[in-house]
Amino acid sequence: MAIIEEGSCLIEFINNQGLGCGKSPQGLVEVPYVLPDEVITFERHEYRRQSNCLLKNIEKLSSHRITPECKYFGRCGGCMLQHMDLKTYDNFKLSLVKQVLPPETIINPIVTIPKGTRRRINLQALKKNEQLFLGFYRFHSHQIIDIDSCPAMMSPLSAILIPLKEVLMNILEHRQKAEIFLMHASNGIDMLLELHNLIDIIPEQEQELVDFAKKTGIIRLQFRSSKKPRVLFESEKPYILLGDKKVTTDAKGFMQASFSSDQILADLVEQYLPQEKGALVDLFCGRGTFALPLSKRFRVDGFESDATSLEALGKAAEGAIMLYERDLFTNPLSKDELRPYRFAVINPPRAGALEQVKTLARSKCERVIYVSCNPESFARDASILENGGYKLLEVTPVDQFFWSSHLEVVGVFVSTAV
Repeated sequence: MAIIEEGSCLIEFINNQGLGCGKSPQGLVEVPYVLPDEVITFERHEYRRQSNCLLKNIEKLSSHRITPECKYFGRCGGCMLQHMDLKTYDNFKLSLVKQVLPPETIINPIVTIPKGTRRRINLQALKKNEQLFLGFYRFHSHQIIDIDSCPAMMSPLSAILIPLKEVLMNILEHRQKAEIFLMHASNGIDMLLELHNLIDIIPEQEQELVDFAKKTGIIRLQFRSSKKPRVLFESEKPYILLGDKKVTTDAKGFMQASFSSDQILADLVEQYLPQEKGALVDLFCGRGTFALPLSKRFRVDGFESDATSLEALGKAAEGAIMLYERDLFTNPLSKDELRPYRFAVINPPRAGALEQVKTLARSKCERVIYVSCNPESFARDASILENGGYKLLEVTPVDQFFWSSHLEVVGVFVSTAV
């Protein structure tokens, strides 16, 4: 890796990835952990014809900078925005929506889910020279930043980190890596341990892991070194409560970031739907964050490509929801297939739902509720819906990834043909 530029610049703005941007003789400078109006020194590195900038020092500090809460901030790549005061932070989050939607769009105040609520964590581990590194990757790096606490996590997850390091120290070999998935379910913590370059663990190691699970209150611990996980310990099956329904879950499966997220997003979706009855389609229904509560008011059909999620939702719904396994990216519901539905809820991944939205825009659905984790793909899909005869009434931003550059958006569209 060669240094091709050294210099200083003024940070002019923060982009949608949370990076501070300035200009230099060789082009755009993008670095993390800085604020507008700060003057920085940097190095531009080039590797395999790709260049990136490294922050060296902040020569002039912004008046909007505060002391980060986490002692690992600036090294751990998990949080990008702890150095912003609250007003700057809120303005940045709001800008993620404003800059991609038409100026006349009604944008409601941001609903903020605070720190210490994250229930899904993916950790990296490496044993090297009789030292165990456990944590998250440094920004734009494969270096694991060793941590022993995290203010973004739910406190029971943060409390596990030190005993987890102790047991992994005994399990891993020199230079061996592991990946750990933790999920705080409604009834306790679910954990999946994936060890790299290992066929299986010996009985003594398995017993040590079981003892660790019992000591730390983990209700299920699974181990995987090949394709299928093996349950090492299970006191009860993990589940989450969606309304009054218990939905089984697992440490690696997709769920919203927090328990509050489930409730807030479900409440918004329900609020945006009228009181009249009718058939409703839930596209990318997952484990039923919306389908389950809505099934009390509507006849709901759910479509999802993940078979495990559908199985969990099907058991919880007990026949109240018709479910279909289908890849909506490659095989979206057609205009004719959407004809029976009066209302639609769609909650796609970050890429959005381009092909499905194209057919949805030509459908007869009276109202579409779009839940998105990416304002940019939401704006693209919103434009398609509006060109097809829908009007975007309003959007509500939901900040469920506090201190990150991510933002959830809930928008309500009504058909102008009705």
